[in-house]
Amino acid sequence: MTPIPAETAAAYLKAGLSVLPAVKARKRPAVGAWKTWSQRLPTEIEVEAWFSNGHEALCVVAGAVSGNLECIDFDQKAEAYPAWCAKIDSSLLSELVVECTPSGGKHVVYRCAGAVEGNQKLAQGVRNGKIATLVETRGEAGLFLCAPSPGYTLEHGDFAHIPTIPQEAREALLSAARELDEHPAVQERESAPAPAVAAPAPPTAGFLTRPGDDFASRGDPRPYLQAHGWTLCGTKSDGNELWTRPGKDPRLGHSATLKDGVFFVFSSNAAPFEPNRGYNAYQVFALLEHANDFKAATAALIDMGYGAKDTTADVDISAILSDTICAESTRSGPDTVEDRDDRTEEIADPGPIPDALFDVPGFVSELMGYTLRTAPYPNRALAFAGAFALLGHLAGRKYKDEFDTRPNLYFLSLAASGTGKQHPRGVNVSLAALKGFASEMGDYFASGEGLEDSFLSNPCMFYQIDEADTLFNTVKMKDTRAEMINSMLLRMYSESNSVHIMRKKALQRGQQASSSCIIQPHLTFLGTAVPKFFYASLSERVMANGLLARCLVLEAGKRGEANNNAVAEEFPERVLSDITDLIRIGHENALFSEFPQPRTVPMEAKAKLLLKDVRTEADALYAKYEQSSNANECALALWARAAEKVSKFALVRAISANANAPVIKEDDIVWAHTLVFHATRRMLFMAGLYAYDGEFDRQMKRVMQRITAKGGSLSYRNILRFVSMEKEELKRVLETLIARGDLRVEHGPKGGDIFVAT
Repeated sequence: MTPIPAETAAAYLKAGLSVLPAVKARKRPAVGAWKTWSQRLPTEIEVEAWFSNGHEALCVVAGAVSGNLECIDFDQKAEAYPAWCAKIDSSLLSELVVECTPSGGKHVVYRCAGAVEGNQKLAQGVRNGKIATLVETRGEAGLFLCAPSPGYTLEHGDFAHIPTIPQEAREALLSAARELDEHPAVQERESAPAPAVAAPAPPTAGFLTRPGDDFASRGDPRPYLQAHGWTLCGTKSDGNELWTRPGKDPRLGHSATLKDGVFFVFSSNAAPFEPNRGYNAYQVFALLEHANDFKAATAALIDMGYGAKDTTADVDISAILSDTICAESTRSGPDTVEDRDDRTEEIADPGPIPDALFDVPGFVSELMGYTLRTAPYPNRALAFAGAFALLGHLAGRKYKDEFDTRPNLYFLSLAASGTGKQHPRGVNVSLAALKGFASEMGDYFASGEGLEDSFLSNPCMFYQIDEADTLFNTVKMKDTRAEMINSMLLRMYSESNSVHIMRKKALQRGQQASSSCIIQPHLTFLGTAVPKFFYASLSERVMANGLLARCLVLEAGKRGEANNNAVAEEFPERVLSDITDLIRIGHENALFSEFPQPRTVPMEAKAKLLLKDVRTEADALYAKYEQSSNANECALALWARAAEKVSKFALVRAISANANAPVIKEDDIVWAHTLVFHATRRMLFMAGLYAYDGEFDRQMKRVMQRITAKGGSLSYRNILRFVSMEKEELKRVLETLIARGDLRVEHGPKGGDIFVAT
């Protein structure tokens, strides 16, 4: 795979296109909930961050966000394209951007002087016994993959210079396509008797085409829906049918949609269907006609003539797995990414945080440079975490933003043994000793009480902890000591702008304290861990308890090349002078230690507006998971803290640029948003692979990890060999994964079944 050059994506953005990385096989963006970028263009930082991770494809969001962009999509190997071209004025045709798609289709792309509607089906016809779309559009809130994605080749024009045509010219293009519609042929085909179906082969043989697959492909769920009280209450211009559940007046709105063979249910009162889930024709048939008994449904379909048997298969997986697998393996979704995004946010892997996001002006850049030059094995992620965390500590109790956000940060850096985790910590300790704040440094949590006690003498503490995975592991095992540490870390994080009430026992030890409370305690936490041990510690409980949600997790990646030229050198003057200035702030007040009065960092008007958008986006993502029929507690915990972390990181970045008179600018918010949201999506993706809820869930994770590691597909025999699991247990695991839609079953080249990650 040749990754899409970041320069190409940047050129598309410069041309005013909302460009996103894409997963080619799924024809969808690789950025999770992509609807945000149907409302605004991505920033340069976002595009650079996305495409520096080596994405295989890109896509463009059509509509107003990209300058009223529209794409006419010719399907069925572009069979209608020549006839369409013959209807178009040659001078107009020569202006348009035209590309070929991997399937032999065509994309015709242009901008319009006026607004464009949403996606439209312009022409349809019957192909291979089914209604097929010949020509359609991608308009407002739609998107399409394009060159230079693999298989997409430009035939005329380029996406960096898309022409804008008048509204009349656009209407001429669309009208010409509508004239190619074959609706009369479609109606004639629908009224014709169904073709005879050959009798099925003996039931003991394996199916080349399973009855459920066959019915999902060519069966009609409408008669069964109507027989069970569902009402068709309308059809939208794009062919999306609107259905109302039994017992509801159709005038009060629809409960489900039917499009492209997928019956998608929105209502939570539509039993036996579940809300926010799509069903193919076979699943509708089995649920309504056979009370979810897929074996009975399969038998009925065989009697009805569905399915084609395979007499050449050398492995009959049906002897191992139940018919439920066959039923659920037919599960499919709509073919257009915009519909899928409305229904569920699939967590695509954004990759580790790209190096470009570690470039922070001022103090952080200077200290990172020193750390990298003097490290035996330089690593930018580790150097960034060390420098940024130190600055967050130095700014503690000294600065806040206009919304009372404080710069207390929790970092967790993941790096393999020998990568160089110790060096950035050592640099921070050396600076603390040199500048006189070594008493504020800690390197071990003995207990929650001990952590609290340290604030009696130093209300601003910086803890650098190695092997932090042990903390999460003990939380998972409900270890009392870890629970107390975890509780104290959560309290200190939340109380940075308020008051921490000390426990009475701490004040009875004779330690110096003028009162029973600490005003605005400030804790910075920099933990490091070996990735495999950290991910092994993840469970639903660990993900949802709040501590990990407050951390920004960085992955250091592979060990860097040895720095044979590393020698001791003086600290940069900028670093030393900024530390001096930051230490001095506040101490003009004799009571600063007990009653701090942090300075307020002003925020530019554009930055405030952008931060408001960030909060809205984070709240929308939280609500999306909260309203799901199967709420993801990990996602709720992470998105609940996302906007807060953006504010904290933007504040510290502004301080890095100017320690004496910082101002939070639009660039600070953009950078922090990109960093935090990227890290959040990466953590959600990794949690999806590793975090588990109980032993059975852990077994499912093991199977999915093994299949993914082997390229996304594996035979039953190899799965059994690689995961060392009892056959009956593996059977249950595979059945569940297919029922959830994580796996599907395909026929291998020798007839045996292959399990493929969806």
